[in-house]
Amino acid sequence: MHHVNKRLLNHDMVAEGLIRLTNWFGCHEIWDCCMAFIVGPIFEESYAIRSALIAERVLSIGQARKVAHAFCKRAMKTQGVVEENMYYMGYANQRNEEGIPACSCVADASSTAQAIVDTIQAHPESPGNGVYIKSLRSFVDYVLDRYTTKNGVIGVGILSHKINPWPEYWCANALFAPILIGFGEITGEGKYLDAAVAPLEYLSRFNYANDNSTWKTSPTELIAYASEGLLAGLLSDKMQSRLDQPPKGLTTASPDGAKKKSAPIDAPNRVRDTAHTAIPTEKQPRTLRALLKSRWNEFAEWLYQNQDVNGVWQDPKDYRAYQLALSWTILRASSGLGTNPRLERCAERQLAYLLTQEAKSFFGLFCRPFATANAHLSFAYAAEICMKQDSERFAKALSEAEMRIGDHLW
Repeated sequence: MHHVNKRLLNHDMVAEGLIRLTNWFGCHEIWDCCMAFIVGPIFEESYAIRSALIAERVLSIGQARKVAHAFCKRAMKTQGVVEENMYYMGYANQRNEEGIPACSCVADASSTAQAIVDTIQAHPESPGNGVYIKSLRSFVDYVLDRYTTKNGVIGVGILSHKINPWPEYWCANALFAPILIGFGEITGEGKYLDAAVAPLEYLSRFNYANDNSTWKTSPTELIAYASEGLLAGLLSDKMQSRLDQPPKGLTTASPDGAKKKSAPIDAPNRVRDTAHTAIPTEKQPRTLRALLKSRWNEFAEWLYQNQDVNGVWQDPKDYRAYQLALSWTILRASSGLGTNPRLERCAERQLAYLLTQEAKSFFGLFCRPFATANAHLSFAYAAEICMKQDSERFAKALSEAEMRIGDHLW
């Protein structure tokens, strides 16, 4: 299933970025294991935890494990504060006269849940995992019972004091599907893996260029989040037999989809097959796997065609932080699927830019924890690939990076 990259990443560059960002987080409040969440929206902090777990494996730092467990304990203690069984988001707590909170979003709660899933998978022998699994089960079962359509597609949750105004929401499906997959892998309960099939198919078919789409404001945010779901399905060994099945032909709730009896094979915005396309789009996918790969290839082609020479994808200032997770996304797909090999250069280009002074200012690195967490995630995953490519070579690169920048935080 998983492929090995033949092309070596720049080990020296990856080592320097990993050391710089790990040093900064090592001195940041998130790593103090304190009693309260530090970053406002907790989904942002969850990416710092996920990157810490990878950095721990690469650098053999025990503190990251303590940080992850502290996060999980805080998440459980605040679970249900705003809505029963839902993870606390760190924002939109105010309630209207009916007592309905401003927001309780499946997508952002799933980001918190993913950090818990990753913690369990990173340390499966931990004696506290039973409590974490119980917490996850209450969250997963609640969402499946309350915010899922009869076809198994996931809704938004509570938004603007309204209960599930979007019964089908791309981001909720993108981030909740990996929870279903991860929880099914952890518990061995196939029903959760089965439940991930419909969200994945919906994710592969939804029209992400409609008038209300995030694509209008931040395509890199949409690609980063949607790809989490796509890749969770494609890279899970437990999901493979389910992906080999024909798609069910789910319809969407969008105006375009409502006019037709079934969803179109090609969304209106789908990248068309041309002589310059890296991998041709399959016209009539016969399996769910083909649908998922086709959608990922659309995103991959957009990333290749729209990256600036300095490694940046243009987005409004408020949304720049999301694109810092794209090297992680690209490298996961490249190493796990063996597709879109020229995208690896895009990842290297971005990682190289993140080591510059200009990138610090442009992205707010080392002052915006979410941007820094996503950058750390990208460098940490790249470092893990480097270790697999040539462990001795990368160990030397880490040693030299530590001597060169060991006394600097960034």
